[in-house]
Amino acid sequence: MPTIIFLKNKVEVGRVVGANLAEIQSLIKKHEGGDAFSGAGQTLGGGSNGGESSASSSAAAAASGVAKTVEGPGGSCQIQVRLLDGSTIRGDFEPTHTVKQVYDFVHANLAARGISAPGFTLMTNFPKV
Repeated sequence: MPTIIFLKNKVEVGRVVGANLAEIQSLIKKHEGGDAFSGAGQTLGGGSNGGESSASSSAAAAASGVAKTVEGPGGSCQIQVRLLDGSTIRGDFEPTHTVKQVYDFVHANLAARGISAPGFTLMTNFPKV
Protein backbone atom coordinates (compact mmCIF):
# COMPACT_ATOMS: atom_id res chain seq x y z
CA MET A 1 0.00 0.00 0.00
CA PRO A 2 1.31 3.45 -0.77
CA THR A 3 1.89 5.68 2.23
CA ILE A 4 1.96 9.44 1.74
CA ILE A 5 3.41 11.50 4.57
CA PHE A 6 2.70 15.23 4.63
CA LEU A 7 5.42 17.42 6.13
CA LYS A 8 5.21 21.12 6.88
CA ASN A 9 8.30 22.86 8.23
CA LYS A 10 9.89 19.42 8.69
CA VAL A 11 7.03 18.25 10.97
CA GLU A 12 4.57 15.53 9.99
CA VAL A 13 1.09 17.04 9.68
CA GLY A 14 -0.71 14.14 8.03
CA ARG A 15 -0.41 10.58 6.78
CA VAL A 16 -2.50 8.65 4.28
CA VAL A 17 -2.12 4.90 3.98
CA GLY A 18 -3.58 3.56 0.75
CA ALA A 19 -4.93 5.27 -2.32
CA ASN A 20 -7.53 7.47 -0.62
CA LEU A 21 -7.67 10.35 -3.11
CA ALA A 22 -10.26 12.35 -1.14
CA GLU A 23 -8.11 12.27 2.00
CA ILE A 24 -4.96 13.21 0.06
CA GLN A 25 -6.70 16.18 -1.56
CA SER A 26 -8.15 17.25 1.79
CA LEU A 27 -4.71 17.28 3.45
CA ILE A 28 -3.18 19.19 0.53
CA LYS A 29 -5.88 21.87 0.73
CA LYS A 30 -5.63 22.03 4.51
CA HIS A 31 -1.87 22.57 4.60
CA GLU A 32 -0.90 24.17 1.29
CA GLY A 33 -0.98 27.75 2.60
CA GLY A 34 -1.17 29.53 -0.73
CA ASP A 35 -0.39 28.75 -4.35
CA ALA A 36 2.25 26.06 -3.72
CA PHE A 37 0.51 23.64 -6.07
CA SER A 38 -0.39 26.08 -8.84
CA GLY A 39 2.57 25.31 -11.14
CA ALA A 40 2.84 22.69 -13.85
CA GLY A 41 5.11 20.50 -11.70
CA GLN A 42 7.50 17.80 -12.86
CA THR A 43 7.21 14.12 -13.67
CA LEU A 44 9.68 11.29 -13.17
CA GLY A 45 10.10 10.77 -16.93
CA GLY A 46 9.78 14.44 -17.82
CA GLY A 47 13.51 15.15 -18.09
CA SER A 48 15.43 15.05 -21.34
CA ASN A 49 18.76 14.12 -19.80
CA GLY A 50 18.61 10.38 -20.44
CA GLY A 51 18.53 9.26 -16.81
CA GLU A 52 21.39 11.39 -15.54
CA SER A 53 20.95 13.55 -12.48
CA SER A 54 19.26 16.91 -12.94
CA ALA A 55 20.98 20.25 -12.52
CA SER A 56 21.68 20.88 -8.87
CA SER A 57 21.71 23.88 -6.61
CA SER A 58 24.25 22.25 -4.32
CA ALA A 59 27.57 23.93 -3.67
CA ALA A 60 29.47 21.16 -5.44
CA ALA A 61 27.37 21.50 -8.57
CA ALA A 62 27.63 25.27 -8.54
CA ALA A 63 31.39 25.14 -8.20
CA SER A 64 31.98 22.62 -10.98
CA GLY A 65 28.89 23.21 -13.11
CA VAL A 66 28.12 19.46 -12.98
CA ALA A 67 26.45 17.55 -10.15
CA LYS A 68 28.38 14.48 -9.01
CA THR A 69 26.34 11.30 -9.29
CA VAL A 70 27.17 7.84 -7.98
CA GLU A 71 25.51 5.14 -10.12
CA GLY A 72 22.98 2.66 -8.76
CA PRO A 73 23.54 -1.11 -8.93
CA GLY A 74 21.76 -1.39 -12.30
CA GLY A 75 18.50 -2.98 -13.30
CA SER A 76 15.20 -2.64 -15.10
CA CYS A 77 13.44 -0.24 -12.66
CA GLN A 78 14.35 3.39 -12.16
CA ILE A 79 14.09 5.21 -8.83
CA GLN A 80 14.32 8.99 -8.65
CA VAL A 81 15.05 10.74 -5.35
CA ARG A 82 14.93 14.46 -4.65
CA LEU A 83 17.82 15.40 -2.37
CA LEU A 84 17.80 17.96 0.44
CA ASP A 85 19.29 20.64 -1.83
CA GLY A 86 16.48 20.22 -4.38
CA SER A 87 18.55 18.29 -6.92
CA THR A 88 17.50 14.83 -8.08
CA ILE A 89 19.31 11.58 -8.65
CA ARG A 90 18.15 8.57 -10.61
CA GLY A 91 19.34 5.03 -10.21
CA ASP A 92 18.48 1.76 -11.88
CA PHE A 93 17.50 -1.14 -9.64
CA GLU A 94 15.94 -4.60 -9.90
CA PRO A 95 12.75 -5.49 -8.02
CA THR A 96 14.88 -7.86 -5.94
CA HIS A 97 17.15 -5.08 -4.63
CA THR A 98 16.68 -4.15 -0.99
CA VAL A 99 15.83 -0.85 0.68
CA LYS A 100 19.39 -1.01 2.10
CA GLN A 101 20.78 -0.92 -1.46
CA VAL A 102 18.62 2.13 -2.26
CA TYR A 103 19.78 3.72 1.03
CA ASP A 104 23.43 3.10 0.10
CA PHE A 105 22.84 4.66 -3.33
CA VAL A 106 21.24 7.81 -1.85
CA HIS A 107 23.83 8.06 0.94
CA ALA A 108 26.71 7.79 -1.56
CA ASN A 109 25.19 10.56 -3.67
CA LEU A 110 24.69 12.81 -0.65
CA ALA A 111 28.35 12.30 0.28
CA ALA A 112 29.53 12.88 -3.31
CA ARG A 113 27.73 16.24 -3.34
CA GLY A 114 28.94 17.25 0.12
CA ILE A 115 25.42 17.28 1.58
CA SER A 116 25.22 16.56 5.31
CA ALA A 117 22.11 14.60 6.28
CA PRO A 118 22.39 13.36 9.87
CA GLY A 119 19.54 11.05 10.68
CA PHE A 120 18.82 10.32 7.01
CA THR A 121 16.74 7.15 6.68
CA LEU A 122 14.63 5.22 4.19
CA MET A 123 11.95 2.82 5.25
CA THR A 124 9.31 0.53 3.87
CA ASN A 125 6.63 -1.54 5.49
CA PHE A 126 5.86 -3.68 2.46
CA PRO A 127 6.25 -6.57 2.15
CA LYS A 128 6.51 -7.67 5.77
CA VAL A 129 8.63 -10.78 5.58
